[in-house]
Amino acid sequence: MDFYRKVTAPAFAGSLNSYFWTNVVMQMSDQEPVASHAVLALSSVYETFSNGSWEASSFAVWHYNEAIKLLRTTTDRALILFVCVLFICIELIRRNPKDATTHCRHGINILNEIHNESDFLRNHVTPVMRQLSIAPYRYGINPTTFPTVRQPISTSTKRIQNVAEAHARLLTIHVRLVRHMECACITDRWLDTGKEGPEPDTKWLRQFILIDLDAWYKAYWEMKKEERYTSKEEDMIRLLDIRYLVARIALLASEKKDEGERKALQRRQSPQQAGELKASSSSAIALSSSWWSSGAAT
Repeated sequence: MDFYRKVTAPAFAGSLNSYFWTNVVMQMSDQEPVASHAVLALSSVYETFSNGSWEASSFAVWHYNEAIKLLRTTTDRALILFVCVLFICIELIRRNPKDATTHCRHGINILNEIHNESDFLRNHVTPVMRQLSIAPYRYGINPTTFPTVRQPISTSTKRIQNVAEAHARLLTIHVRLVRHMECACITDRWLDTGKEGPEPDTKWLRQFILIDLDAWYKAYWEMKKEERYTSKEEDMIRLLDIRYLVARIALLASEKKDEGERKALQRRQSPQQAGELKASSSSAIALSSSWWSSGAAT
């Protein structure tokens, strides 16, 4: 545990989510044997990774397997999800995206089945799971078949109380942005033959994300004006500023890309085909608008 406390935890903590890795993980490892085995496995894998290797040591494999054995007899869903977070990190460090994605999918599905979130889940595990849920998209997972964390979070139109809350709210928008970008890469804007609908149009999805992103920034800006912050909090604020700018640039850049592709497609078509395409596009937009206003989207 000494290596975890001195090396692994600070490396994982960063600026935006330090309490979970430096405090919560240590507390859980002291209280629960399954958590202790998972933390020791994670720490060992990270030590090997720091030395330039992605292969797990026999020590890490043994503790990993012990954690799995204990997990099979555990009914505490909060504990299962906590260990699931550690397993995802282990597989990501080992460059094993397939198993990392499997753990992530399993964890999200369990989380979505929980109707009454405990404070432990709400304040510690769910935010980390939400953040890790972005990773599978980086490895080409199909966003139409991968679950999202459905646990509610405060709406972006309300006042943001602190930096941690600002981070949590921005993270939900970031997940939607990543899913949107991946969907745009693997699907057309219009429904394929035999595919069930209606399906939100790319333009509308992007616009709704942009509206929520700007609403977040307005509330975030008000928060920044009213408070004085420590040097660590100021670092967190700078990171959030960067994440906001990157997200907005990505949305605007994808809009320009779609416009360019649409114009190129229209130039290759006859006037009759272009007219039919425009009519189809208008119908899709009308359907997607109705779909969103009905509250069907999450």
